[in-house]
Amino acid sequence: MTAKGTTPLTYTERKTIEDGVRKGLSTAQIASILKRSVNSIKVEIRINGGKESYNAEKSQTAANGRKKTRLQKISWQPTEEQRKFIAEALEKKIPFTKISEHTGIRRQTLWKLVAKEFPTYQKKSSWQLYERVDHLENLVECLQQQIEIIFDTLKEMKDATH
Repeated sequence: MTAKGTTPLTYTERKTIEDGVRKGLSTAQIASILKRSVNSIKVEIRINGGKESYNAEKSQTAANGRKKTRLQKISWQPTEEQRKFIAEALEKKIPFTKISEHTGIRRQTLWKLVAKEFPTYQKKSSWQLYERVDHLENLVECLQQQIEIIFDTLKEMKDATH
């Protein structure tokens, strides 16, 4: 899981995170060592078992699995039925969110497919608008993760004082 414009964590970085967690370093200290954002380290630890059970090898295996899934989605081709539905939906000007829900195709993949398969439909302004919407959705997702981390941290602090 990486934000746009960042590189995925390497196994060596994950090993550094594991060592830091075992030594009791804070996420800010680990982030400083790796020259990564604190949020990246918090998310990495949280999605891979938390501080109690973080394991670099298991985390790397999980990340490799996520990467393969993303690559498979990119190289995926729609069925003839999906292609026909998409063509009809575009003609009727049905919103991409509805097409995505009906076909089960992610909107980003759908936009790439439309650009490739239906070039006459593709308009530059639509693509730019999609890019902006996609960027905003990514920002919202990041903010939701940060809010979740803040709530978790506040809960830990509250529990520690009791």
